[in-house]
Amino acid sequence: MKTKHWIFVLIGLVTVLRLFYINCIPLLGDEAYYWQWARHLDWGYYEQGSMVAVVIWIFTLFTKISTVFTVRLGAVVLSLGTMIATYRTYKKFNPDDADGKENLLCILLINFSIIYAIGSVLMMHDTVMVFFYSLFLYNFLNIMEEPENNTHWGHAGILLGLGIMSKLTMGTVYVAVLAFLLLTSSFKRYFKGFFLFTAMTILFTAPLIYWNMTHDLATLKYLFIRGAPGQGVTLKYFFELIGSQLGLVSPFIFILFIPAFAGAAFKPAFEKKFAFATFFWVTIAPFLLLSIKSRVEANWPAFTFLPLFFLASPVLAAMKKGTRNAILLLSFALVLFVHVQVAWPLIRLPEKNDPLKKTYGYKELAEKIYNDYNKISGKGGAFWATRHYQTASLLSFYMPGQPEFYILINHESNKNYRFWKGYGKFKGAQCLFVYNEPWEIDEMSRFFDSHDPVSTVSVPYKYGERAVFVSLMKGLR
Repeated sequence: MKTKHWIFVLIGLVTVLRLFYINCIPLLGDEAYYWQWARHLDWGYYEQGSMVAVVIWIFTLFTKISTVFTVRLGAVVLSLGTMIATYRTYKKFNPDDADGKENLLCILLINFSIIYAIGSVLMMHDTVMVFFYSLFLYNFLNIMEEPENNTHWGHAGILLGLGIMSKLTMGTVYVAVLAFLLLTSSFKRYFKGFFLFTAMTILFTAPLIYWNMTHDLATLKYLFIRGAPGQGVTLKYFFELIGSQLGLVSPFIFILFIPAFAGAAFKPAFEKKFAFATFFWVTIAPFLLLSIKSRVEANWPAFTFLPLFFLASPVLAAMKKGTRNAILLLSFALVLFVHVQVAWPLIRLPEKNDPLKKTYGYKELAEKIYNDYNKISGKGGAFWATRHYQTASLLSFYMPGQPEFYILINHESNKNYRFWKGYGKFKGAQCLFVYNEPWEIDEMSRFFDSHDPVSTVSVPYKYGERAVFVSLMKGLR
């Protein structure tokens, strides 16, 4: 069988396994939150653009069939698209790879990278952004082959705009393109193309710009909160970021990136390897700079490594067969262990180090709350409310009928719920308030005339017991 055929067998097999796997882990709080975005389609949202909501909206058939499988189906399909785009991009990146050996290694490395593999089964911003970034890289190679063809520049701007609408951090790619043109003394020569590229990028990010103009610049204020510098310069967060990237990419693959990047980054020329190396260091630089002042979330710079897989593949191919096979085997074993650990834990981790633990039990909890309080809700016209956006989203997703949950308390934890003020129509009505801490009832009580004594609802789950408080609030003011 030819290598090309093995590539498509690999892509097909990985996709089928992912379609099975996405039902094996509960929905994350953020995934349920983005599903809520899909139920409230808008030009933009408090934290990001609208692309992840659009994808969920499409694959849940306009949120009419909302299950764990349909919410995550878009992630698997887009990851399939990313693998196909990677295959086609590598053919352009290295046309001398006639037998497709390096192309196969490139696709293997991406699938053996922990963050890219896990991201392919979770419906997150990063998954959508990486899909558009992979298409962007393919199109940029078209630009390098025909740099005076403005159509390619326009397409690049569209893809970058859609990528930014998926996650704002992809805006660093625009700076990377500018840096590449300046470093290769090509800016004046291709100014018209770059101008069109800029115009199309702005055009396709205009929905989010419009949303912010009509919502008091909410996203900019959110970014200021998240990116506010800490107290003084410290290397603590810098080394923490480096360590997190080493672990998330895979230490065995990370080792390949070092010589691959070094061999391409210091030879300025209007050619593919230098372009991809520039895309990497320019896009990751802001995160490294930010990390000397404050903590950077581990997943934020994950997309920046995508061009390095193309640079690392020939490095891996040039290694001795035994060394090459050892790197691939160790990388595969590590990513397999992570997948098993996530779905069927072999090692019990503290809840603070295991985000999935925060989501287990919500399905059972939502069903019990609904069964215990549905009569009250039905008779009194009570609506549902909670304090935290993830709790509201998970309970809404898992509760029979998937009713809306509202957040009345104005706090950072309500995220985009602050713009969903539909509870105004319930003036004078009752509310079933679900919360985690006793003091939350004091915050909530100022919105109502009175409330009934607290009751506790608890359910067992695989890690122990999930419990919440429920109060009947009366007379919404």
